[in-house]
Amino acid sequence: MKSCTECNHKFSVYDRLKNILSFNGYLKCKQCNSVYKPKPNIYRGVYTGLAVFITSFGFNYINLSNFKIKILLHFFILFIVLSLFDFLPHRWHKYTRIK
Repeated sequence: MKSCTECNHKFSVYDRLKNILSFNGYLKCKQCNSVYKPKPNIYRGVYTGLAVFITSFGFNYINLSNFKIKILLHFFILFIVLSLFDFLPHRWHKYTRIK
């Protein structure tokens, strides 16, 4: 979704980044205060599965002496990779208006 369905305000990259960092998953329009909830889709599931598989497979080959650091680094990289999905083309993201 590129713009608000009520007021036609275009959502910026900053709006999407704020959506990611707030952890609630809702996209809020600045002008009319409409709130949009993302619809579950198969693309997010496939992307998440591939990202977890590839990073887990890659971290098997990294030799670190401290296991806790290895796990923390894995989760940090995984968080960044999974957050990139929200910056993919807007046509992949479907939203429903809840307020």
